[in-house]
Amino acid sequence: MHAETQTTLSEIEDTLSRKGWRGVFPPHLEQTYQRDMGKVRERAVRRALLPTLVIYNLLLVTDIALLPQTAKVAALLHFAVVTPGLLLLYFLYFRLEGYLQRQVAEAAIPVLICAQTLTVMALNTAPNAGYYQYFIPLILLFSNVNQRLDTRVAGATSLVILLMYLGVLIFQNMLPEQKLAGLSFIVVSSYLGHAANLRAQRDSRYGFLMRLRENVRLRAAETDAMLDQMTGLGNRRYLANFVSRLPQADGEGCPVSAILMDIDFFKAYNDLYGHGRGDDCIKTVAEVIDGTSRLFSGTAVRYGGEEFLIVLPETDKAAAIACAEAIRVAVEDLSIEHGSSQISPFVTVSLGVASGTVNTETFQLLIASADASLYAAKAGGRNRFMALDGEAPAGAQRVTPAIALAKRVLH
Repeated sequence: MHAETQTTLSEIEDTLSRKGWRGVFPPHLEQTYQRDMGKVRERAVRRALLPTLVIYNLLLVTDIALLPQTAKVAALLHFAVVTPGLLLLYFLYFRLEGYLQRQVAEAAIPVLICAQTLTVMALNTAPNAGYYQYFIPLILLFSNVNQRLDTRVAGATSLVILLMYLGVLIFQNMLPEQKLAGLSFIVVSSYLGHAANLRAQRDSRYGFLMRLRENVRLRAAETDAMLDQMTGLGNRRYLANFVSRLPQADGEGCPVSAILMDIDFFKAYNDLYGHGRGDDCIKTVAEVIDGTSRLFSGTAVRYGGEEFLIVLPETDKAAAIACAEAIRVAVEDLSIEHGSSQISPFVTVSLGVASGTVNTETFQLLIASADASLYAAKAGGRNRFMALDGEAPAGAQRVTPAIALAKRVLH
């Protein structure tokens, strides 16, 4: 159950409460239902082709037994008209795109079989011809119960078959009692078939809504499980999901940059202002990190406590440095008071930048490099970012400040 526009749980619950499953859904849900059920029907039609042809042509034995005088005509209609017609309809079915168009192609199958049956009946004046009319209810049941056409299409198909039958019955040389019995039997069969079809359609639509509701709930739960509840950013589970989509270890990998950062002297901030304001500080900083990283096509993750990770796929070191400096400036510009900071009267952040071509096995090396850069930024005085020269060197002595490069990229 896939969607162009995400179906919401409230939309589903509203449809269930209004008993919308008894008829046509609202447009968006109806489109989803038709698409999903179309795939189910396509498989069912493939499976039904051979049994339908075999059973239909086996009924030729009954044609010959009841009305031998028209046996040759019946055989000709079976093998030269209806069977090729059925094959053509199945062929067209898989070439058509629209849900209702395919339904009409399916509905033409019982109509074609009914036309053959009524043609043989109309050509006979023998007493046995009266029994031939009892094949029509079988066709009606096939249309309504076996094919399970959309109720609207099934109803129209039953009406067409009934009118065809009445058109032949009027001119048929049968006793009035035979006509009345046949007509009563067919009308009742039509009603019962339509009622069964209606219940099947309602069950199908109700089942669809229940499955869709569970899928939406599951997706929501999975999304919630990948989000940090305080900030709304991705969490480590989200990060693991991201890493799982990277090329495998034996692949070439893909270029990725990472920025690891944390809030400077945050423990001292909590001690001075309390955990409530500390949480508010994290939320505010997280909003800035998220908004700024999106400008660079990055994704922000709460890595732990006051620590954040920005993942920048298909991003080189120069762009990652520009992103880091933009985040640093944006946080400083918030002017959140920090009376316990040793470097500024306001809340600041330190950032470590790393870039490389990584896969599922080497992604953690990129994080380790960003962590080394973050350590170097803190050792270098905080409220700054650092980017290591090498791919994964350790220690502050090999760190290069990159503020000048960031300014060139930003401007």
